[in-house]
Amino acid sequence: MLKVVVVDDEKMAREVIINMAKNYMPDCQILGEATNVSSAYSLIKLTQPNLVFLDIHLPDGTGFDLLNKFEEKLNFRVVFITAYEEYAVKAFRFSALDYLLKPIDPVDFETSIRRVRQNINLESFNQNLNTFRNIYKPGNFEHETILFNTSHEVRPLLPNEIIRIAGDGNYCNVYLVAGEVLRLAKTLNWVENLLASKGFVRTHKQHIVNMFFIRSFLKNEQVLLLADGTTVPVSFRKKSSVVQALQKITG
Repeated sequence: MLKVVVVDDEKMAREVIINMAKNYMPDCQILGEATNVSSAYSLIKLTQPNLVFLDIHLPDGTGFDLLNKFEEKLNFRVVFITAYEEYAVKAFRFSALDYLLKPIDPVDFETSIRRVRQNINLESFNQNLNTFRNIYKPGNFEHETILFNTSHEVRPLLPNEIIRIAGDGNYCNVYLVAGEVLRLAKTLNWVENLLASKGFVRTHKQHIVNMFFIRSFLKNEQVLLLADGTTVPVSFRKKSSVVQALQKITG
């Protein structure tokens, strides 16, 4: 049985979610509603749900402020609720997290619930959540737009929309969270200077990676495993700077 808590500051939004839950999840139990971070935290601690519908924008903070109050890994799944925000949606999709856009469509709701039922692995969910936090994490540089000039457009990008950059002679390929690859008529050294102090690390003469997408350093293979499943080589000369980057991520 799904035991549900709904967190949204809009009464109508909560009512829509609860009504859809009753229609598409007849075996669910609605444990309660909350309108802000403080009351939601108390309600979740008290009722111990296994599924939370969570608006990412709340009056006294964000949905992530709420989740950060739980010191250990979450023992409940989350379906995020948001008005359309392109950057957040890209991050949700990349992280394989369930989300619903306002106004909530019944078909999307049913699809999301089906995914929740099919994937009850909390370890996988917590890993995906950490990936999202790294992409969407507020900070000093994550929301500074960078302009990339390709052969047919000038594209503004946020740093955490970029997973990695691969050099190709006098050109570079920029790999994005959305799955797109931009081709730049610039050297990798030029891009490295552009991205200085924005959370990127040079791993090899032909590779730069966004440190927040690093999952692990595979010592035997001397490669980084990234959040999208790709691997990037680490040269001997760059190993120390890569290790320092990993230490920065883990604190």
